[in-house]
Amino acid sequence: MKNSDSNHSILNGCKENISRYVKIKTRDNQIYEGYITNVDHENVHLAIPKIKNLVAKLYPYSFPPKCFKQVVLPLLSVVSVLSINYFI
Repeated sequence: MKNSDSNHSILNGCKENISRYVKIKTRDNQIYEGYITNVDHENVHLAIPKIKNLVAKLYPYSFPPKCFKQVVLPLLSVVSVLSINYFI
């Protein structure tokens, strides 16, 4: 039951942060930073900026096309989700 509660908590944490910039840690200690674009009961979809600092400087109000790498992580592999707030 404890594992089920943990998975439910991760699912809710991901859903609460859709369209926000987050740091996600997985069970194999990988760290991903990007925007959560979608969440379902099996996967978390991330849009990871290819050029983090350059994008913010050149396109402060919108992003150029093809500047994100799309990554899909299995929800069961996610250990933590942290919303990152930063100002340019």
